[in-house]
Amino acid sequence: MQLQGFFSQNLEVIQFHTPLYILKAAQSILSSIAFQTFQYQEFGRPRFAKNAFTLSEVTEEKKEKKEKQKEQPKQKEQQEQPKQQKEQPKQQKEQPKQQKEQPKQQKEQPKQQKEQPKQQPKQEEEDDAPKKKEQNPLDLLPPSTFNIDDYKRIFFAEKDINKNINTLFSTIDLNGWSLWFVRYNKAENEGKQMLLTNNLMKGFINQRLDQNFRKYAFAIHGVYGDEPNLQTRGAWIWRGTEVPKEWKEHIAYDYHEFVKVDINNEAQKQLFTDYWVKQEEDVSEVEGLKARSLLYFR
Repeated sequence: MQLQGFFSQNLEVIQFHTPLYILKAAQSILSSIAFQTFQYQEFGRPRFAKNAFTLSEVTEEKKEKKEKQKEQPKQKEQQEQPKQQKEQPKQQKEQPKQQKEQPKQQKEQPKQQKEQPKQQPKQEEEDDAPKKKEQNPLDLLPPSTFNIDDYKRIFFAEKDINKNINTLFSTIDLNGWSLWFVRYNKAENEGKQMLLTNNLMKGFINQRLDQNFRKYAFAIHGVYGDEPNLQTRGAWIWRGTEVPKEWKEHIAYDYHEFVKVDINNEAQKQLFTDYWVKQEEDVSEVEGLKARSLLYFR
């Protein structure tokens, strides 16, 4: 307004000294200034806009939400702080216990490490060492003057069977050896056919009986009689004076009858001689029964 008044008071002087094109430019500037001042006047005073840029309600709501989101983690942290403060003393109490237990564990570790190498060599030695066989009770008996292997060689070398039996009676040590009759008590349906009875007898002697027992025994065993009343029996010599475990462990032990021979008894001695000497199958007879199938247990 002051600038406009200045131009209006000194218009003549300005027009005289100023070129025309400058005067026109000045008039246009003054007119625009006057228009703008008129827009912002109300009842003779200037009126200006309070805010150059107004914010929408939407942007304000977004700001409020962001501020709330920022405040929420802070509130959670403030709530968790007392809990952490309560748990800290517990952890502090547990730490000394753990510290005490650590040295114990450290002490136990070397012991365990020492024990492991000790156990490993022992296990290796046990694995490498051959398993010891259980000693046969017959090996624990006192020494005897009678040798079963020598007698077997004499038996099969001598053609005169009668001499074999005489050699046996004269050399046997009855303190370390014994003579026996062994009879199988057959079932009602057994002994009817020769083939089946013979297979049964051979299975009992050659399969079911411990074959290591051959070192301690010698026998003539077979099938006697006629169908359908065949009998399985024989005469035996073995180490010891009692029935050995090899027979007691036999699957059919309970179905066999064992009679110890008394050499001083003439009847028993003669019966044993008959089994030992009469070995011709289908010809020889023992106890009134023909010898049908015989085998040596040697």
